[in-house]
Amino acid sequence: MTTMDRPDFAASSIKQVLAANPPAPLSNPKLIPAAVLIALLGSGPNPRVLFTVRTSRVEHHKGEVSFVGGARDPEDASLEMTALRETHEEVGIPPDDVRILGQMSDHETRSGFLVTPFVGSIVADRNYEPSAIEVAELLEVPIFELWARYKKGPELVSYGGGTPSPAYEFHHDGNRIWGATARMLVDFLDLMKAG
Repeated sequence: MTTMDRPDFAASSIKQVLAANPPAPLSNPKLIPAAVLIALLGSGPNPRVLFTVRTSRVEHHKGEVSFVGGARDPEDASLEMTALRETHEEVGIPPDDVRILGQMSDHETRSGFLVTPFVGSIVADRNYEPSAIEVAELLEVPIFELWARYKKGPELVSYGGGTPSPAYEFHHDGNRIWGATARMLVDFLDLMKAG
């Protein structure tokens, strides 16, 4: 499954790793349930990861890089359905074009969300239809580019003038991937490294 340099990021390998590592659910009624999709593009061993750059018109995380996703709607039958619905609404990829490979452990965010990440492979050609309200830009970042940064480990980062603490940040074409999105990405890479 794993070589000395990097894991096997083929969809079948990711599915096996996620199945062998059941997610740790969190419960906090004060937080808003939400879900994101770590969308992997391409069927080979070096997929690209889809991120969105949020517009200044959204309510939360303006201008930040994030995975597709959002808050659970009352009509969503499950958090997986939330992730699929949000993917369709934000970037125009229909649920039938996403193959869910597994679920990861929940994350709490400082903005008041309890986020459940799902990993999915996009199984059809991508004809994006990004939401003008939510999406300013789409990023397709090669997984090995993210892996190379991950291997260097966390760095001391200060947010909001606070005391520096160890954290991961990723950069791509002038865009900064940090915070909850970086933590979920690191969780995914941790699982694949151990797998």
